[in-house]
Formats: sequence, structure tokens, C-alpha cells
Amino acid sequence: MPAYTQTRKKAGPRRVAPANSKRRPATILVIEDEHLLRVGVIRALKNKGFIVLEASDGAAALGMIRTHLGEIDVVLLDVMIPEVSSREVLENLRRWQPGLQVILTSTHSREMVDAALAGLPVELFLRKPFQLIDLFSLLGRTLSKKTGVQSRRHVRAAKSRL
Repeated sequence: MPAYTQTRKKAGPRRVAPANSKRRPATILVIEDEHLLRVGVIRALKNKGFIVLEASDGAAALGMIRTHLGEIDVVLLDVMIPEVSSREVLENLRRWQPGLQVILTSTHSREMVDAALAGLPVELFLRKPFQLIDLFSLLGRTLSKKTGVQSRRHVRAAKSRL
């Protein structure tokens, strides 16, 4: 069974929700095989107060998703990952948790990604290399659709601290 890691410690919460919020912190699953990129994105997300789960390949991602089904708010999915393809990960995500928001990342153009994933709807896309401000902006829009104004305010406040 492939190894996967969870960056959230069991000893206590990794993130404190904004003082005026009754909602739980947003949980982001980062699926990225490039170690330096994954570590950098995870560090930035944690610094902004998100709970972060990670996987370095498709098989580990499927294990992480099964383990945390219903807890994940957004998935950041690299299009080119080893073991199990991003297409298979995306198909399983759509089947297991139909409304889950997925942000695809790739060095390839949006059109090439759409063609490679023909038949699977791709709503959210970030082309690599991306700026953290672009990631936080997209997360803010995505989370505001899911959880309302509080998430948008939280991400806006996080972006202002960049």
C-alpha cells in the first residue's frame, strides 16, 4: 500500500477559525508529486490557517480521500501524477463526493488539460507556475460558493498578509 502523509497533527487543531466565525477551518488536499512545489504550497496554506492534507501520487491520494471523505473542502490536483492517473483520481472524487471542488494544476494549457480529461468537467484550473496570490484568490472564490461569506473574508484577510 502506498504511503501517504497527513500534515494535520492529532494533538490539537492546526488552524483557528476566524474569531467571528462558527465554521470549521477549510481542509485542502494537495496532490502534487513535485516535492519542492508541494512543500511550498502546503507551507503557504498552513500559514494562512488552512488544514492541509497531502499526497505525492495518485494511489496515496485515493487513500487520503477514502480516509478523509466528507472532511475535505477543496482538492488541489496536479494533472501529471505517478501511480494512479489524475483522471482516475478525479473520476473517483466525482463518484465518492460529487460536489467536491477540485482545482487542477498543470504546466500545460487549459485546452490541453480539457482534451486529456475529455468527458470530465473541469471548472477550476491554475497553470503552473502560479503565484500564491492567484491560488488564494481561487480558493476564496471556491470556498465562498461552498461555505459563504466567512471563507471569502478569511481568504481575503490571508491575501492581505502576503
